[in-house]
Amino acid sequence: MKLQIIYQRACFEPSTPDFYNGWLDEMEGMRRIGLSVSATPSPKAEKLLYRSFIINDKTSFPTDLRYISRWEDYCSTSDMSVYLPLIEDLTIPSFVTQELNERTVEKIEALGWKRAFVRSSLKSLKYMFPESHTEEELPVWPEVSMERLAKAYHEYRESMRPPYIIRRFMPENTIYQEERYWIINNHAYHRSGNIPGIVSKAVERLRMLNAPYYVIDATPEYIVEVNPGVSSDPYPENIPLFFPKWIKNEFA
Repeated sequence: MKLQIIYQRACFEPSTPDFYNGWLDEMEGMRRIGLSVSATPSPKAEKLLYRSFIINDKTSFPTDLRYISRWEDYCSTSDMSVYLPLIEDLTIPSFVTQELNERTVEKIEALGWKRAFVRSSLKSLKYMFPESHTEEELPVWPEVSMERLAKAYHEYRESMRPPYIIRRFMPENTIYQEERYWIINNHAYHRSGNIPGIVSKAVERLRMLNAPYYVIDATPEYIVEVNPGVSSDPYPENIPLFFPKWIKNEFA
């Protein structure tokens, strides 16, 4: 057995006591093309590929040396402050800051931005304020004051600590054009077979991260963000017909 896909068990869905519902089709797709699927590694496996929910700390990351991705790979493709300098001219205009205060506002205004999306370097939350799912409560300045944003991020959880990324606000119709591209061994994959030039440029620059697999979310004009390949794909059209084949092609 050369490759085994390890899926994190789900403990919160009574209808599927073993695995998260969103992974079931993917798991079946892996089995159909002859890949081993399990919740625990087999001694016979030469390589392991981990599929899990978002991982927030090193203690939750598997330590078996057979895993294709390391904790360092996960961090480098999840922390925007790490990868942003490599693709700064290919992505939404952004800057990194350690604090959210009036100096941050002054820099936004100096750049001439009328609105700015405020996110943690590790995570982009659509709604910062669960009690009010309205556009006014998106993490967008000036609709929400920098003081309120700072307080919300501070109180949310440890993974929302600094640095923060301030991004020029993009119209939603632009962001909704984004597609997900899987980057496996520095080869870009998409269900259409078409890889935009901006994605190819990003892949070349991100080679220096040495991450064996990750994803790029991009519109025709911008790289929106980069994410590790560990978490489940929110674009179900890539699964189960394509993703298992790409994984087998590159790792098995």
